[in-house]
Amino acid sequence: MRELLLNHSRKTSRQGEFQGSRILLAEEAVNALADSHFENLLDLEEYIAAVVSNVLLIVESAGSICELGSFVKIKEISEKLVIIMLSDHSYPASFITSGALGYYKQYHANPQVLGFSWKTDKDGVVSAAGYVLEKMLSDIPSAMDAVASSGKEEYFKEKSIGHRIYLVLAICHVLRAAKLTEIKLALKASVVTGDNFSEKDIRRCLDILIICKLLKPIKHGKLDYYVSQVDDLPLKISWKSGTANKDRDTLRWIGKISEAGKIDDKDRIEIFWEHKYADS
Repeated sequence: MRELLLNHSRKTSRQGEFQGSRILLAEEAVNALADSHFENLLDLEEYIAAVVSNVLLIVESAGSICELGSFVKIKEISEKLVIIMLSDHSYPASFITSGALGYYKQYHANPQVLGFSWKTDKDGVVSAAGYVLEKMLSDIPSAMDAVASSGKEEYFKEKSIGHRIYLVLAICHVLRAAKLTEIKLALKASVVTGDNFSEKDIRRCLDILIICKLLKPIKHGKLDYYVSQVDDLPLKISWKSGTANKDRDTLRWIGKISEAGKIDDKDRIEIFWEHKYADS
């Protein structure tokens, strides 16, 4: 059903997008697991969910039923979850409708469960009427908007997975092409994180940013550089209302990171220009 829906959406969306949004397919996460710093797929998916706008789950197989039971219990995922199911509710009541779905509807402030009609033949081939696919393309974006991150500014939360990932991205962005040692130094000097950011935490954040194509890893000699692939600073550095010289303080903080990373390093600048603007 997923492939059928994506193929139908390509009439109006570009390759790699769904209704104007970039998509990351589940198998991309599965393929990335072996070379990552995660021991299991659920932890990896939780981190990915922290930086995406939505998690779309089409309940159509044993694997997706397993994911449904896990996803509704993981806060980072359930807050952005849109569930797509067969409208005839031909699922085991005790395990799906009364279990995972019941939990999701009880504890989610704005649950999004959409029912549609499709068929699977004896060979596993899925089919759906054209009007059903059009209805999906109409209803799913509205459900996505209903649970997507609001985009409102909020204070940095040290325990927030998403905030920690974006802080690492912000440091890489300021440094243009960052080395692991520089990221560690910048985080250690940070008031909001201090020493509570282990190397494993950093490497996990880097893994997610690479999987989501927000960072590009570049091997240069024996060193790894991480090149930001975003155009704007991904984390707005703000201060409490009334703080004196807040703009100057912000620039000073950024300046310290740049200075610590020796931003004038010739190799770094060349790596940045080559791999940030290579496709421009």
